[in-house]
Amino acid sequence: MRPSAAAAVVLTIILSVLAGCRAENENADFPENCTQAGFEYKGDSVILNSDRKPSQGLYLLNNKSDSDYWITHPVKNPGASAGWTSDINPGNWSAFTANIPGFELACMKTGQSSMETLPCEKVLRVCRIENPVFKPDMSGNYWVSEDKPQGAVLDEIKGRGISF
Repeated sequence: MRPSAAAAVVLTIILSVLAGCRAENENADFPENCTQAGFEYKGDSVILNSDRKPSQGLYLLNNKSDSDYWITHPVKNPGASAGWTSDINPGNWSAFTANIPGFELACMKTGQSSMETLPCEKVLRVCRIENPVFKPDMSGNYWVSEDKPQGAVLDEIKGRGISF
């Protein structure tokens, strides 16, 4: 094998290994009990409680992009459903809980003259906390914690009386 061909082979192997490490590390900073289950990316959105079971799911959301954007729940009559939209900065985390199956969240950014839909799968990492315990009066669909470092989000979840 010629020296330049050998170098190309070695470079290809190194790049393949590095790409594999990046894929494995993509979820490395999720908390131990937060799994890749109970949600799915569909179109540009992410669907929570995608397993269609009516249960109170607790999800951590992480902005993996290099800019801030909004996470929102698309509604048919926005005037009657204020409060779904939350800003999330690069690297920050939010926590959302939903108790209905198929709860949709969309990722949006302000464009030049209108709102731009972002593909959530490319900008948002999601995991579901396994077996969270909520107080009886804490059911529903709401933001538990918004736009903070992961440790602060986990502390706020516990501070609101949710254990896991």
